[in-house]
Amino acid sequence: TNDITLSDVDTANGLITMTAAGAITATDVAAIDGNVSLSAQGLLTATLVSAIDSAATGLYNVALSTTTGGMNLVSVTADDDLTAAAAAGNISIGLITAGDDVTLTSTLGNIAESPVDGTADVSADLLTVTSSTGINLDTTVNTLNASVTGTGTITVDETNDITLSDVDTANGLITITVVGAITATDVVSSTDADAN
Repeated sequence: TNDITLSDVDTANGLITMTAAGAITATDVAAIDGNVSLSAQGLLTATLVSAIDSAATGLYNVALSTTTGGMNLVSVTADDDLTAAAAAGNISIGLITAGDDVTLTSTLGNIAESPVDGTADVSADLLTVTSSTGINLDTTVNTLNASVTGTGTITVDETNDITLSDVDTANGLITITVVGAITATDVVSSTDADAN
């Protein structure tokens, strides 16, 4: 019913689900052959969270959410998909890795790397990221969907080729830097301004 620290929570074959009326600090949460679901009503800190497959036979996901306070995702790994949604507050990203898709949503805040270190913060096949005030990430992904719904910039540094499937801001500069090729399918900054 209050804040909780998950200092050492693990399962060899099963689901891990935690719902808290306050903040969650997940120091070490690991599911082998199972999903992880953490839902907070305060700051959600994921120091070390994983859902992995012991024998490459299943598809295991990590789902993180909070209603307020934002998120600090230090290290999160998902065998298949990873979702993180903050209804209020920013999302800071250390290192998140997924075998398939990563979906990040900050309804009232920004989504940015922390620390700013020049190495990939998100590794996935498809990255879908939505923020109201800005996005700043280093990535290793194949396809990017990114949207800033309010005033804010999109800055992405990609380590390989990338397809920009749907990238848009309501009012802000879009900067995509890649080591390889860019395929820009749909890229729009909606406000006509010199800074954009």
